[in-house]
Amino acid sequence: AMAAATTTASRPLLLSRQQAAASSLQCRLPRRPGSSLFAGQGQASTPNVRCMAVVDTPSAPAVAPARKRSSYDMITLTTWLLKQEQEGVIDNEMTIVLSSISTACKQIASLVQRAPISNLTGVQGATNVQGEDQKKLDVISNEVFSNCLRWSGRTGVIASEEEDVPVAVEESYSGNYIVVFDPLDGSSNIDAAVSTGSIFGIYSPSDECHIGDDRAA
Repeated sequence: AMAAATTTASRPLLLSRQQAAASSLQCRLPRRPGSSLFAGQGQASTPNVRCMAVVDTPSAPAVAPARKRSSYDMITLTTWLLKQEQEGVIDNEMTIVLSSISTACKQIASLVQRAPISNLTGVQGATNVQGEDQKKLDVISNEVFSNCLRWSGRTGVIASEEEDVPVAVEESYSGNYIVVFDPLDGSSNIDAAVSTGSIFGIYSPSDECHIGDDRAA
């Protein structure tokens, strides 16, 4: 009888400690009328204990469904530039300048492909600022590149390897950016069917850029 009383009395005490340690554990203790939770007060508590654990699980963050990419989606330079502009990486004027350079490069590539059948190979008869003999395609490519940049309306000064000095863009077409370029790098390799390309650099307006003369493109 002594051992049974001790076991019965320890159950409410153990339950009280568990309730203090875990506040999320809710227990229901069915009692008879006149019963007590403690063995020293009245009758012993019932040995039947029903417990229910309440688990508070954090809800998972809602994940936006990924847009299914169509098999017909195509990323071009133009769409990529527009995306960069929307994200604030480049401004509107830079987008137009790069698009103009892209147009110039496409036209030059077409001229290079048709050079053998359009009589565009060979030497023009002049030299550039590097002392190199200018090819026919050098002169034509320089004109194509210069016109695309001038008509963009976003360049103030353009400087070409085929020109002796930088050229100020006409005021009605003038913009802010300074563009330097080699319209057709490797033109001497065209006869050997070796790769060619265009080199360019875009700079913000600067007071250090002075035009040697008052020539306007």
